[in-house]
Amino acid sequence: NSNRGFATAKVSTIDKEAPKLQILANTVRPTRENVIITVTYSDNIEVKNVSHNMEPEKITYTASGFTYVCTDNKEISVTVTDAAGNSITKNFIVDYIDKEAPIGTITYTPNSITNRNVRAVLTLNEPAKILNNNGKAEYVFTQNGEFVFEFEDYAGNKGTITAVVDWIDRVVPKVSLEYSNTERTNKPVEVTVITE
Repeated sequence: NSNRGFATAKVSTIDKEAPKLQILANTVRPTRENVIITVTYSDNIEVKNVSHNMEPEKITYTASGFTYVCTDNKEISVTVTDAAGNSITKNFIVDYIDKEAPIGTITYTPNSITNRNVRAVLTLNEPAKILNNNGKAEYVFTQNGEFVFEFEDYAGNKGTITAVVDWIDRVVPKVSLEYSNTERTNKPVEVTVITE
């Protein structure tokens, strides 16, 4: 005779739900300032581990995550794992920190001695706006002189470059002629051109 019994097993510790993870930045527009990244995470039971590729000295921890001061462009990666081994990874790319002013170069036409106007055209190494000259990247010199182009990139970095022209010569040369003989003659006469 065998004894039979029934028992009910109840499993309440299965956790298939991954943690929640959010990464936000205080700006996603071009900036010359540091970017503050806010990372928040939670789990329905317990967060066991958080791993990331950020410098620890730039992190301030909070009750629900941390903030990170991003000083350079980089890809940020965060992985959150719960006690059951469920994990979530998110990446965030900061590629809009720009702390350097644009660099300008000037092309002149013509670029050698002339009696005409000289056109100076500004070219920048990155998108930017011209702050003076009615926003134009071209300045026409009608006489020798200097012009300062002022510009600013989308992150707010300002720069200048000076266009200098000193090869416009509109003065008509004055000349005089000197003759070896000013009398009527049937012999050759030498004529010397003298410039003043």
